[in-house]
Amino acid sequence: MTLTDLINQLSGSELSNLFDFDADTQEIDQASRMKLIPQLNLGLQLLYNRFFLKEGTEIINMVENVYTYPLQNADVLRIEQVKTIKDDELLLDVEDEPESLMRKNLTTLKTPVDMDPITLVVTYRAGPTKLTKTDGYKYPDNIQIDLPPMYAEALSLFIASRFLNPMGATDGIHEGNNYASKYEQACRLLETQNYDLDRYDNEDTFHSAGWV
Repeated sequence: MTLTDLINQLSGSELSNLFDFDADTQEIDQASRMKLIPQLNLGLQLLYNRFFLKEGTEIINMVENVYTYPLQNADVLRIEQVKTIKDDELLLDVEDEPESLMRKNLTTLKTPVDMDPITLVVTYRAGPTKLTKTDGYKYPDNIQIDLPPMYAEALSLFIASRFLNPMGATDGIHEGNNYASKYEQACRLLETQNYDLDRYDNEDTFHSAGWV
């Protein structure tokens, strides 16, 4: 999906009044594109937190007497699975199991104190490639948005909600709240359609913090 695709979806609906258009080209003007990018990036981040859309791997070479290993890749959102270099899956976050590795937090792995040093292959939920300010100066057809097309409507609704209410949902009746509600409905529908990647583990404590 390109930035042009997203802009067309926004401008071809009741959301068109959110933007200013160039009088000659009738395309969204540069100033509006620059305002769009921060909200687009925030929407991408929230969707990638909520849905398992992309995965990455990182190799960890364990060191003797070191038991905590934060992942170093910049796009890590959440550790999903750990295997040995021989592709044997290791226990992860299994309570009352001495051999289980644990997630100290979303991006840090804790190993058992009596585990011999080995090479670990960690699969993680990866974050999106975000747009930069310089992308606002490029022709929108040349800018790829790191999001599957079926999530475009949810992203559009989120952007609309933030344009109308930059601080997010508030109490009371507000058009921004209306779009925030539509965004949530779109996400719930996507959850029932199972477009995202298969999860590696069962229900865990991170779900209660909004990770699904």
